[in-house]
Amino acid sequence: MRRIIIILIGAAALVVPASALAQGTLNVTSINVSPDRHVSATWSGPYLDFGAIQIATQPSIGSDGDFFHENWVRFDLLGAGQTSWTDSEQIEHPGTYYLRIRGWDPHYEWIDFGYGFADWFGGETYSGTYSFSVQPICKRVVARRGYYTKRPHHKRVWHKPTYKTVCS
Repeated sequence: MRRIIIILIGAAALVVPASALAQGTLNVTSINVSPDRHVSATWSGPYLDFGAIQIATQPSIGSDGDFFHENWVRFDLLGAGQTSWTDSEQIEHPGTYYLRIRGWDPHYEWIDFGYGFADWFGGETYSGTYSFSVQPICKRVVARRGYYTKRPHHKRVWHKPTYKTVCS
């Protein structure tokens, strides 16, 4: 029986490379905001069974590792092995925002119980807090339409329209 367990542990060690089992924090490698305010992020780090991405208006974090709920703008769940995310909704207002990722790393800690018994144990892992800016969406709108005026001797004069830029 003991010989079978040792063989199974050795076979599992050959199947899973050590680099795939590396533990550590999540590192956000890029945060991009499209011109129409859709946020996308990519990250690297350990494989996650599941996780969540959070976007908030303030960087304050509670003792549970999450942003304060009153500051949340987005909270979205992540699937197994996911390393990128794009928000399907627009960020409503321009300004500075903060992003944080948390997840469950199934290979967080290696524990050797002795007598040939050892195993990986899962644990929560977090990224740092990353800031990014959302720029306003600006449009050129007509402030006053163009129009004609009549002058003496039936001469018409064209007055050009005036425009203004409105940002939201």
